[in-house]
Amino acid sequence: MQRGDNERWCIARQKDAVPGHQLKAWNRFRDSRRVCNCGSPFRRTGCKQAQTAAGYAKPMSADYQKKQAELVANHIKTQDIVITTALIPGRPAPKLITTAMIESMKSGAVIVDLAAERGGNTELTQPDKVVDHNGVSISGPLNLAGEVPVNASSLYAKNLLAFLELMIDKKDKTLKVNWDDEIIKGTLLARDGKIVHPSLQPKGA
Repeated sequence: MQRGDNERWCIARQKDAVPGHQLKAWNRFRDSRRVCNCGSPFRRTGCKQAQTAAGYAKPMSADYQKKQAELVANHIKTQDIVITTALIPGRPAPKLITTAMIESMKSGAVIVDLAAERGGNTELTQPDKVVDHNGVSISGPLNLAGEVPVNASSLYAKNLLAFLELMIDKKDKTLKVNWDDEIIKGTLLARDGKIVHPSLQPKGA
């Protein structure tokens, strides 16, 4: 997902997000291969210069904005989840989703506006709040990235535990290294006083 307001849009089906219910998530991609990977068609606005080299959105012409609005209005009404990320450095976030567009969405749909810190990409976004409008929830988190370290630390801890368990006999609770295990081989640097990792071997050895 790019922060820029790209010209390419797609419908991506996410089957396992909610058990027993197939969601449609409306996403933007910078690379067409990523769209193909999710089996999604392009939705184009016809402009190829909608973002800066750094990936941020930039002010566009009235013609582009009109095409973009038509595109959003036509497709947003069928979506369960919409995530917006468009930011323009030094300016308020562009309004991509109007109140009328939100009112066209079905009850229970969710919009996550990651541009809330700069005013948001929807007309109803309120920073750090979840707004309910006719059954549609508009979330405006301010520090979503700040919540990542907790999950990252938990995942890292689980990875370390899984790695250590490869070297422990669970029954006897003793150290028992399986030197033939692929993960052990890939991380083993030295054994019996000798460097054994292939990438650390002297050239020509």
